[in-house]
Amino acid sequence: YGGFDKIDESFKSDKELLMLAYQSDTGGYNSNASKEDYVPQQYVNDVEVICAAVKAGWSFDKVSDELKKNKQVIMASVERTPRDFEKLSEEFRNDESVLLAALEKKESFFTPYQFASDALKSSKEVALKVMSKNGMSLEHVSDDLKKDKEVVLAAVQNRGFSLQFADESFRKDRE
Repeated sequence: YGGFDKIDESFKSDKELLMLAYQSDTGGYNSNASKEDYVPQQYVNDVEVICAAVKAGWSFDKVSDELKKNKQVIMASVERTPRDFEKLSEEFRNDESVLLAALEKKESFFTPYQFASDALKSSKEVALKVMSKNGMSLEHVSDDLKKDKEVVLAAVQNRGFSLQFADESFRKDRE
């Protein structure tokens, strides 16, 4: 904790040591991860380093614009911080694999699905996958899917509270 800023600068230019430092930071807390110099300047466009840094807690906001378009970096970011999904370009908010990666980490009532494209919100196949991971996402599916019994059952089986977002007809259905 906090050791990154105390090491000699020469070690930060050694990619192998830098990668080891990022990969070893599994505790989820690193007060220095928010600092600009958490990633040395010579590595700000290195996909491997940026992925490791983001997984260790470096903010997606600090990633270069060029790498914010890189799927590896995006996947690393949303797997660590699902809320980063809403910061993505429309192209990546329409990518099913990115959405599902963002749903892997359980976060109370937040669901990245609310920021997904309309196409993903209207796809029954995607909705079933999403509901199995976060039933509260039912709030954000298309109105047609809120009337689909299979989708509603998947949501309610995951999280009973999601029934409030289903079509009215399901609230009287015992099944």
